[in-house]
Amino acid sequence: MDQKKTERKAALLHTVGMADAYGEINNAIGRASAAYMFHRADALKELFTFEADSEFCFPGTDHAAGADAVARAIDSLVGMPLRAGEMTDCHLCSPHIAFSDDACSAVCKWEVLSAIAEPTPGEAEPAKAVWAFGTLDALFVLRAESWLIQKISYRRKVRCDYDRGWAEEVSA
Repeated sequence: MDQKKTERKAALLHTVGMADAYGEINNAIGRASAAYMFHRADALKELFTFEADSEFCFPGTDHAAGADAVARAIDSLVGMPLRAGEMTDCHLCSPHIAFSDDACSAVCKWEVLSAIAEPTPGEAEPAKAVWAFGTLDALFVLRAESWLIQKISYRRKVRCDYDRGWAEEVSA
């Protein structure tokens, strides 16, 4: 085979491998989102590396750095059962996944659109409906042929009451 043909085949195989990795990462973040929405801490933890440089940062939790701190942060955020009337519906949009030169890590970003129902203290009152929009940033690393989350951070851009509209209350 001539050199150009060999190079084209190698480039094609690399591209196919990156397309597979792209799909695997999107599937992993989808599983992470479902685990978050349904308060399945163990399922969420299965998607993390839990290494010394692991990080986890979400509104309502302290910035967690290190394996033990990340595990505690996940338990704190989603370790309790869903309450009656509680619901979070997250939509991950506009994925951007950039692989390292060695294809062993990927810097990722998704825009997140969420519809949320928050239970109210009194059972007679209906749950409070909320919109939330933000950006999810993650570093995925390849470990034993699986793409796992090394670092993840959600930056909320907007959170507002559904019935008052999005411009009434904006948080950064």
